[in-house]
Formats: sequence, C-alpha cells, structure tokens
Amino acid sequence: TNADKKNVLMQFGPGVLSFVVIYIMLACMRDFRDNFSVEIWKEVGGVFDKTVFSRTELITSLIVLIAVGSLSLIKRNSKGFIGVQLLIGFGVILSASSTLLFQQKIITPFWWMQLVGLGLFLAYIPMQIALFERMIALYKIKANAGFFVYICDSTGYLGSVALILYKEFFMRDLSWAKVLMNFSYWLAAICLVFLVLAAIFFKGKRRAMKAAEPAAVQPV
Repeated sequence: TNADKKNVLMQFGPGVLSFVVIYIMLACMRDFRDNFSVEIWKEVGGVFDKTVFSRTELITSLIVLIAVGSLSLIKRNSKGFIGVQLLIGFGVILSASSTLLFQQKIITPFWWMQLVGLGLFLAYIPMQIALFERMIALYKIKANAGFFVYICDSTGYLGSVALILYKEFFMRDLSWAKVLMNFSYWLAAICLVFLVLAAIFFKGKRRAMKAAEPAAVQPV
C-alpha cells in the first residue's frame, strides 16, 4: 500500500537513497557504453570487426553469471547483503583500474573495453537481482524488490539522458572514449563513497534490530 511504501522510505530512506545514487551512476555508464560502443571502439583504435561485441559481451556474461550465481551459496542474509555490496565495490574499482591501465598503455583497447564492461556489469546486475532481496529478507521489510528497482530504474534512466545532454552541450570537444574514461573514475569514487555510507547506515539499523530482539531469537 502507499502507507507501506512511505513507512519503508521513512525507516530506510538514507540507505535506499545511497543505493539509488549508485544505481544512477551505473545506469548512466551502462547506457553510454552500450549506445556509443561503435564510436568508442573507433576512437581508441582497437581492432574493430563485427565479432568484437559478441566476444566481449560473451566473456562478460559468463563471468557475471558465475559471480552473481555464487551469491546464492551464501545462506545467511547478513553475510549475503555484505557480499553483494562487496561485489558492487569490486566492479566499480575494476572499471576504474582498467581505464588507468589503458591510459598508461599497459593493456590494449580490447582488454580495456572488456574489463570496463565487466566491472560495470559486476556492479550493475547484483543491484537488480540480489541487493534488495537480501535487504528485504535481512530487515524483514514489508516490501518487494520490484518497488526498489522501479525507483532506481526511473531515476537511472533520467540520469542517463542527462549525461548525454551534458556531453552534447557542455563537452562537445571531448571524444566519446574520453567521456567514458572520465566517467569510470567518477563512477568508482562516487559509488565507493555511497557504499560506505550505506554500510554505516545499515549496520546501525542492524544493531538497533538486535537490541530490540528477544535474547532467544537468533540473528538471520
């Protein structure tokens, strides 16, 4: 009900807001990379052919499938919730690190596009699948994951449009590849900050729940 939605946001607003900011960043970078992959490939001078997309995305899909699937092996929701956040943090760090390695000419354009995409989806997919389900189970929230994902999606796509408009009107001299490189650094910095803020908030919530639980009740 509407009352339930308001109650959830009042109780968990700061934590949910942190996740929404992270999702906006991830959605912006995902759309930008997907929509302008051809232009980016041409600008970085990689070996571009019709199979390059299938090769990079196949590798990314397999690794993300294994990584996200492995989260189900964590039975305790408290550890699973932390595990999802660590995977998101690892993903954004991988995207930024691969950009730095590419700019230092340590890796090739192919491996930059491969790793920046892999890191992006290692962070993006768990937010749609596992993060909110673990949160709901751990904190016994009267809600469903679709409600939180809808909030993230609606704001995420708005941010994606805003990024493209900003590029067209205020960064016209920058190449598409340069925008992606700069954004990968901002992605890592902002997401890591808000992951820490979310961790602090939810840890406080968890302590409050434990204090309110009867002594005989075991933690989830």
